[in-house]
This record gives sequence, structure tokens and C-alpha cells, in this order.
Amino acid sequence: ARNLVELFERQAARQGGKAAVKHKRDGRWQEVSWKEMARRARDVADGLAALGVQPGERISIIGATQLEWNVADVGVMGAGAITVPIYQSNPAHECQYILEHSGASWAFVDSEAQAAKIREVLPRLPGLKGIIRFTGEPRSEKERTLESLEREGAAWREAHPQAHAERVARIGMQDTACILYTSGTTGNPKGVVLTHGN
Repeated sequence: ARNLVELFERQAARQGGKAAVKHKRDGRWQEVSWKEMARRARDVADGLAALGVQPGERISIIGATQLEWNVADVGVMGAGAITVPIYQSNPAHECQYILEHSGASWAFVDSEAQAAKIREVLPRLPGLKGIIRFTGEPRSEKERTLESLEREGAAWREAHPQAHAERVARIGMQDTACILYTSGTTGNPKGVVLTHGN
């Protein structure tokens, strides 16, 4: 595979209906198949393309480890963009620094608590176009849900059936997959650039 998206999609094609993830939702364990994970990640990728996200843009994800985090991560890379994770424990001003320093254009968040942090600093982040929520209803015109993004992606794909494959084919081993920010204990966090090959 030339990149992480191809690697993921090949595995999903081989494994099909087998369980990729087992997670607790509504108090009980549920399985999600490789096929379903791949569909959702593709919907996110195409949803981001529908929003105008271009290859090389940085998109942040703030939240705990969960199914949606993985779907968003693979979706971001499938859009040709770069994932910028932020620790869910970071206070608002640290989130602001990372979003500004990385030049993130969108931020995925896992909860209202994370969305509130981004809303607090949004006026000081002119490059941040909006927030995509894993859960909860949007509380401003700058917010949308992951579910609505996935729906937009599925609709966009009908009009652009080859776009995803063409985007993914252009991603090489030396292209940046993510920028991980250090904890910043001795100063501002530093962005560590990791390629698909890394």
C-alpha cells in the first residue's frame, strides 16, 4: 500500500463483515464490521471534500479513543488532509495554540465539553471554519454533526464517483499523515510531523 488509507481499505475489503471494532454503546457491547467502518470513513472523506477541504489541509480531532475518532482519522486522510490530534484534557487556550499553529481548518470533537472549549476560542481563530460534533446537537451556525457530514459525503459521492480513488492514489509514503503535538511541558507544544511511511 502507498498510504494508510489504501492499507485500511485493503484490509476492509479482505475482512468484509468480520468485526473490526467492538465498543460499548448505550450500556452494551456492539460490533462494527470492517465494511461498515470503511463506508463511514469514506463518507467522512467525501463529506470533507464536499465542504471544500483540499489535500494538505490540517484537520483536528479532540476526544477520547472511540469508534468515531478512528472513522474521522481515516476520513481526514482519505480526503488527502492531515490529522492534528489534540489531547481531550487540554484547556481551551492550549487547543487554541495548536489549532492556530497547525492552521487547522476544521475540528472534530467528541462531546459538548470539547465543543465548548473550541467555541470559547473560535473568535480568535479566523482560519477555523467550524466544528464537527460526534455527539449532541449543533449550538451555533459554525457547528455540524458527524452524522450530517457522513450524509453529505454519501450524496457528494454520487456526483463524483471517482474522486475518492483519485485522491487516495495521489497520497504517497512521504506525504504527511498527521502532526502530533508534544505535551509542551517546557514551552509551547511542538508539532511532530509523521508521514504515511512513518
